[in-house]
Amino acid sequence: MGRTLASLALPAVAAVLTAAVVMIPVSGEAQAAAAPASADYPGMKALAEAGGAGKMRQRVIASAEADCTWGGVGKARAPVQSIADAAEAPSAREADVHARADSPQPFNDVAPDTYGAAAIHELAEHGIAEGISAGKFDPAGIATREQFAKLLTAASRDAKEIAASRGRMPFTDVTSVWSRPYIAAAYASGLIDGTTAVTFSPERPVSRQAAAAMVWRWLEAQGVEAPASAGGRSDAHTDSWAETAVRNLSLLGPSWSRADSSYTPESVMTRGDSAVLIAGALCLLESTADERLRKAQEPIGLQEAVELIRRSEQRTADLLLVLFDHQLASGYKPSFDAIEARLLHFYADSSRWRTFYEHQMGGIYEMSAVVPSPVMPGASFEITGRTDETLQIRGKRPEGANTTAAYLTYKLVLREAAWVIDHFAELPLTEPFTREEASGIVALYYDEAATRLLEEREDRYLFEVGEKGEEVLLSVYKNNGSLVMEKT
Repeated sequence: MGRTLASLALPAVAAVLTAAVVMIPVSGEAQAAAAPASADYPGMKALAEAGGAGKMRQRVIASAEADCTWGGVGKARAPVQSIADAAEAPSAREADVHARADSPQPFNDVAPDTYGAAAIHELAEHGIAEGISAGKFDPAGIATREQFAKLLTAASRDAKEIAASRGRMPFTDVTSVWSRPYIAAAYASGLIDGTTAVTFSPERPVSRQAAAAMVWRWLEAQGVEAPASAGGRSDAHTDSWAETAVRNLSLLGPSWSRADSSYTPESVMTRGDSAVLIAGALCLLESTADERLRKAQEPIGLQEAVELIRRSEQRTADLLLVLFDHQLASGYKPSFDAIEARLLHFYADSSRWRTFYEHQMGGIYEMSAVVPSPVMPGASFEITGRTDETLQIRGKRPEGANTTAAYLTYKLVLREAAWVIDHFAELPLTEPFTREEASGIVALYYDEAATRLLEEREDRYLFEVGEKGEEVLLSVYKNNGSLVMEKT
């Protein structure tokens, strides 16, 4: 599934990702981002690693700095040298230049000391990066959304996956023959979103926060876990939809460069920046390959399954609401075929969603009737059945404005090494909501730290919520989980 990559020591990988996401100086000109990198990011010495049969990774011994080596899937690939060129000492860079002197350089405008030169050449050699014309990469040129999407897709998806999308997507402004299959594949995989329900704005420059969001979706889908630290990049100018991605990528960095103070999330990426970010992500995937494989082989747990269900349903709801709003405003909605591949990223079968999209969307007043898990308390979920390739889960849905309280049962199936939702069914509720489940319902809407249970009565739980100096009394009824405000 997609490409795997290199064995770079994690701190050095972090230097690459951090350099791409936060080190670009901003002076009002995108061209400044292509200035030669400083040596502010300390690298890690690579260590020899014995390669046994079946190993997809290899390490390259470097005299001063870590190098990234790409292990192919089913075939050997050439080593990626000096990917972390931002961390290279002059002696290491000079040695690398001599080592590569006999290698063909596909781009005449990428000098050895150009920022991101090693990443650009190695991505090109592996068929991931392409120039804007014969012999020209234009590393200082502004990267557009379609160029970045193409680079991301070429790195993350194989030819079969790209072809499977058949170019279907809801975006009416993607007309380039060379980019359409890649953008469609990235959309189907959930890596990219449009600027509106039906536009992608392919020629618009890609911002650093948008690039970070796309790359983090890719890494997360491959099993890369968010760093445990609560710190990381926090910037008032980062849009809410990109905050998690920017923070997680920045947390992979061991330190900040002197360019850190000039970071702005909306500054544009250059083509060179894009190559460095993608190469760093590939190195991170390879450096974590063994751990991710080990976790993937473990049975899926209850919490992980619930998070998968909630994430899948929330993204489905977001997609449908955007399309519904567009339909209200314009009277037009794309055909279901244009969005089907995106839904099949989350579900084993799309027929239920086709019926809803074509015949019911527009008549729904409560999204929880269609995608209920985001309003179901986590404590109510339990595993009711399991095999090696299936998992059955049951949870309680509270009563809503247009929905009754009920048990909802989900069946997950393992498809191509990824769990997806097969179906869910609604059953009558036969047990009251517990105190823990009631607390979970309140926590869906109010800060848990500001909430306390006052008392348990025969028919309900009474909570006090204090936020911003105001106190609110709430009741959660045992028979249906409905949340009622008593007084303020």
